[in-house]
Amino acid sequence: MWWFIVLLFPVGGLGQGLTFADNRTWDLHAALNCYKNHGGDDMEVPTGSDCGDMSVTECEAKCLITAGCTAIVVDTETTACYRRRSVNLANCDKSFGKTYDTYTLKPLPPTPAPPTPPTPPTPPSSWTQYKNTNCYGGGHGAKDLEGGGKDCGSMPLEACQAKCDQLKGCFAITWSTKTQKCYRRGYIMREACDNQTEYDTWVSYANAVPTPTPAGISIRVAKGLGTRGYDTMRLSLIRYDAEQRSSESQWAKHNVLSSAVSDLKWSYSQKFQYRWTFAHLSSSLVNVTPGVAQNFRLDGNVIKVKIPKRTDGSIGILIGDPCIKSPWSDSCSAGENYRNKQVLQGVLNGMAIHDDLDYWVLMGDLFYDKSGIVTKEFFKGLSLEASAQVQGVTMGNHDYWFGGSPPGDSGDSFGNGHMQWYAQDTMASETNASQPFDFSIHPSTGKKAAIENFIWYNMVGNVAMLGFSNAYSWKDSLPHFQKACKWIAFEQPALVIIIGHWNGNGMGCPSGMDTNHVYASIKSVEGCDNLGDRLKYFEGHQHCNYEAKKNTGWVLGSFGYDDSSCNQFGLPILDTRNGRVKLNYFDLGDKGTKVSNFDEILGCISAKGYSACEHYATAWLDQPLNSTTY
Repeated sequence: MWWFIVLLFPVGGLGQGLTFADNRTWDLHAALNCYKNHGGDDMEVPTGSDCGDMSVTECEAKCLITAGCTAIVVDTETTACYRRRSVNLANCDKSFGKTYDTYTLKPLPPTPAPPTPPTPPTPPSSWTQYKNTNCYGGGHGAKDLEGGGKDCGSMPLEACQAKCDQLKGCFAITWSTKTQKCYRRGYIMREACDNQTEYDTWVSYANAVPTPTPAGISIRVAKGLGTRGYDTMRLSLIRYDAEQRSSESQWAKHNVLSSAVSDLKWSYSQKFQYRWTFAHLSSSLVNVTPGVAQNFRLDGNVIKVKIPKRTDGSIGILIGDPCIKSPWSDSCSAGENYRNKQVLQGVLNGMAIHDDLDYWVLMGDLFYDKSGIVTKEFFKGLSLEASAQVQGVTMGNHDYWFGGSPPGDSGDSFGNGHMQWYAQDTMASETNASQPFDFSIHPSTGKKAAIENFIWYNMVGNVAMLGFSNAYSWKDSLPHFQKACKWIAFEQPALVIIIGHWNGNGMGCPSGMDTNHVYASIKSVEGCDNLGDRLKYFEGHQHCNYEAKKNTGWVLGSFGYDDSSCNQFGLPILDTRNGRVKLNYFDLGDKGTKVSNFDEILGCISAKGYSACEHYATAWLDQPLNSTTY
């Protein structure tokens, strides 16, 4: 006996704006119970529980939207539904299965290969213009092919373009509209170029152009807390109203998708509490289909969200202690020299537009910002494509106490402004998804916001992440670590990374709570006690980039804060595709001096994405992934 179903999920509620359809068949095995140690792997949390009382068709639908689910067991008396995977019918229970029926999902027939399309004709050479844009060497957006800032002569625009075609490696030109001087360039990173009315830059290659984020808003995409299910996301929109009102009408004219997708209904919508009150946050959980790009409309602003399938590899970049504007003295002079504001914006935009970025993580001391103004300036430069990628965040000492150490002063954030801006799905919302934060501790008390606001765990592809704050005791952190480790043991990811900030005690970090000590301690917590070399950690705080523990732990804190012992700049990218874990480091500078191919590396990433430019990187880690079979 077999069943045939058609599933159509209407738009609305959780996952607003999504439609799901599938045609699948099931085999019925009456009076047979498949469960843990009896022919089937239990997918419910906790083990032995059900996912609700429902009809067989509804239970099948639950299975189809659950990654890895291939069977269901239905209690014929209570209608309770149980999801299963890796079912072996020969080992299932018949004596205890009289009131249970098992349904197994038939595999899809192979999809026939599509016919090979004809080879399209080679299009004629064309150039794209960037008006009032001067791209040149030394960190200003392009490799200088003439050398030393020289030009190759004064000539009409068409002659300058022809000159570029004659030189190997020339993909762009900068042309003076005043003197007609011609400057030949490699690939460009538009975000790092200068805005100058006397120059136009033209590119000869097909260049995917990132979509600017409209003025007055910032978009946040975070994974849902791990226990909510792999397909759960938290989408948030931050508005600073005075700027948004001036851009709303213009945005509506250009956003052609805005009328095709319904606005997401917000479960939380409030002005920022206590700190950074210039902003307003709206947030909701949604469900997505992994591996499929889906459109969501956030108050008229459409973003395309896509996460890898649960067992697929993923690409992420980790950034600690970003410093783009000196909060005091010349503390960010290294970042200003490397122009890391423009560079990081360009890297994130370039990786995202080429579908080469699944997540990015900021590891504390977030722009050394007390008021939110510097943070807002950085996020203004991110494209809609970059904003739509998963972001993870941990807090550093300067995010609680602007001066860097407790007790701080009355105007400090104590984590409050930061936690609302980055809008993670943390333990604070575990029991009530419509209340993402715990505001129970008022900053006027001089105390940090509640610990639950700063601990989260989730997966992006085959990587599980546990983000936490080092500013709280092991005693207060342990119950949350135990929940995270229990979830990790159930999910069995290919890689687990612990993400903190502090790499040593002091400055608000209790003894034994620096990230490397937490890594050592968490290996004794049940569920995280048998991960072996699948467990890694990342930390910042020290303003250097280096391997702290062989093939295991890394300090990544040199992103602009002046530290004469390091003053490094680079791009650490974690890549878990193709059955391996690689930490590729793109070295951009040391001791405040840019590498000779600084502009060449960045131009490549902007024009082609990460994967096509991997040859510029040094592998700080390259190991096979020894994951448990899903």
